[in-house]
Amino acid sequence: MISVALAGALALGSGLTYLLLPSGHTRPRTVVTNPAGGATPTSSGTADAASQLAAVNELLASHAASGNRLDNPMATCADVAATASVFQEFVRTRQDELVRARALQVDQITGGLELRQAIIDAYTYSVTADQAYLAWANDLASEDCGPEAPPHTADYQTAIAANDQAGPAKRRVVALWDPIAQSQGLPTYDWRDL
Repeated sequence: MISVALAGALALGSGLTYLLLPSGHTRPRTVVTNPAGGATPTSSGTADAASQLAAVNELLASHAASGNRLDNPMATCADVAATASVFQEFVRTRQDELVRARALQVDQITGGLELRQAIIDAYTYSVTADQAYLAWANDLASEDCGPEAPPHTADYQTAIAANDQAGPAKRRVVALWDPIAQSQGLPTYDWRDL
């Protein structure tokens, strides 16, 4: 059985909430849109504001649509070791998202600088968590501890700490983005999808 500490941590940070659910159950992936059209942006440079909003939305939507999740129960050393290639892909995806987040132009979006920083923070913590989970998986693969319960190594503890920071950062992104998105007729997101 996956430990309570591991389950709780994975729910917060790296998008691995599917680990917490019983077999055959999945958490619905909710992306809500505002069906009533949006208002015209009020900041100067309307076209620029619209383009910047579209770029932010594209970044958030790309991850929400990527299905970045882990279905392996991770109950044993062998389970964790088998996730190495999956975590490697998570790291690659998150690093790409982080590069894109840092390059976002947000000067025409009200609160844009704060929003961009929140996205950068969330993805930075997620990269750190996934890198630590990858190191943990690689270590357990080299130890070949098989059916034993996975030990809570230093890499595991690093991942937990990063997850503890990623969850609130993602909630901050949603808190900043959703009011803007609703006013412009753009999608809003569940923080667990980011």
